Amino acid sequence: PETVVQWVELLRDSINHAAAEADSMSETSGSKSDAAMPLFVLFGQPIYLFGMLLCVFCLPELVGTNIHQFSMFEMPADKLASGVKGVVACRFALFDRSFCFVNCHFHADTHNTEQGARRDFLERVQQIQLCYSKVEFRLADQWLYPIWAHRAVFIMGDTNMRLEKPGEFATRDDFRAHVLKAVEAGSWLELQRHDQLTKMLLDRDIVLGDSPASDLSRSTIPCDECAMLREPLVSSASSGPPFPPTFKLAVPGPGYSPKRVPAWTDRILYRSCDVEPLCYKVVEQSEVLQPPRNLSDHNPVYALVAVNCVKINRGAFHMHLKELLEERCGNPDHADMHRLQHLLGEQARHFRWRFVNTGRPHIELLAQRLFDALQAELQGEELTIAADWLIEAQQSCWSIICRRLESEIVRALRDAHELDDGSPALLHARLVTVSEQLGRFLSFHAGGDIGALEACELSGDDCVLSLRQQRRLRGKSALAARSLLPRRSRSLDTCSAPR
Repeated sequence: PETVVQWVELLRDSINHAAAEADSMSETSGSKSDAAMPLFVLFGQPIYLFGMLLCVFCLPELVGTNIHQFSMFEMPADKLASGVKGVVACRFALFDRSFCFVNCHFHADTHNTEQGARRDFLERVQQIQLCYSKVEFRLADQWLYPIWAHRAVFIMGDTNMRLEKPGEFATRDDFRAHVLKAVEAGSWLELQRHDQLTKMLLDRDIVLGDSPASDLSRSTIPCDECAMLREPLVSSASSGPPFPPTFKLAVPGPGYSPKRVPAWTDRILYRSCDVEPLCYKVVEQSEVLQPPRNLSDHNPVYALVAVNCVKINRGAFHMHLKELLEERCGNPDHADMHRLQHLLGEQARHFRWRFVNTGRPHIELLAQRLFDALQAELQGEELTIAADWLIEAQQSCWSIICRRLESEIVRALRDAHELDDGSPALLHARLVTVSEQLGRFLSFHAGGDIGALEACELSGDDCVLSLRQQRRLRGKSALAARSLLPRRSRSLDTCSAPR
């Protein structure tokens, strides 16, 4: 579990760092955006089994409002049920769409003969079928959602699908040499016609037509579901992955291992009519790591897709509902008004969740950075006392900011309503102006650099703790540090300080 927590934090920080870099590049290029890039947070909980991990990150404003019904599933698929091979899955609802994500690790090749490789492939096909027949999610201890009941299904991971040796090559060693040469020359697209998964997605009968019934009965594969599975290919230039084979790399490299035939084992599949693929790429370790090397024998792949969802305007919906009730009943009765008030209360609750959750990840990152800064300068009892000062100071700061922000937003709402009868475009422009003015105000008072601040005023008290004073505290006793505290908070800090 400790390793899982570390991975989750690493993934979250990497996603948010990439978003921050994109935002910084847009500012450098002069293309201003209306708002800073949002931070993503973990939704639900991580699902893991042996070496598989599945996490869902989303915008904080969606948590508790428009994304819900999270459920998870895990299932070992190896013969010993150890979890070395298997699947982890989760499902959730976003707006009006249900999503299912499956992270898989399927059976690997264990034979060197053609017949053995064929049996290994059929084992993997059976494991895909096992996903559709066994993966299901339980909600409220009664509702069961099978994988095929979702509007959008994504299957990803190490499928272990390989390249089948064509008859023109006498031995697997000859075929391996041919594949390595083609990959080094950049002509790997011609190898896709040998890829097992590509052939299966294009035509099941080609793959299974010559298989004896004892190996795999056609009835065991859900024809409709498998026929709808596809890769998120953006262009029709290739029938398979638009990147070089992802396995088996030499560690630490360079290039591929001479012991295996390179193959596209790491794949992403989806089944939905609402999904539009935007990109499907690989991260080549030797290109992003310095010095160039491979840390794993697999190169990771990723996809970016757009999913068509319907977002309901709750305010307009409630207004139309009220008009409908008045039109049908004249004056709505008590029960109808109670239902309407319940819907309005739900809208208010959603707004509060979105408002608070959007700011929460920024505050958490701020707290982490501030404590790291304190820890770098102070230690022991001085660190505890300084942390108490900072907590008290931030309470006053947030109070001032919230009051000022409320005043400016209410004024923007009033002006937009008076000037253009509540035009959404005008209101949006006024709110952007409020955000820009706040940024300029903070930059002006910070001299363009937050680190240049020489003083921090605590709660209107006449006690000012400057950065120069903090430096003088270093190495002095806790008693001397405590003497600089504001008079009204000294008893609290004395109690909270370690003995």
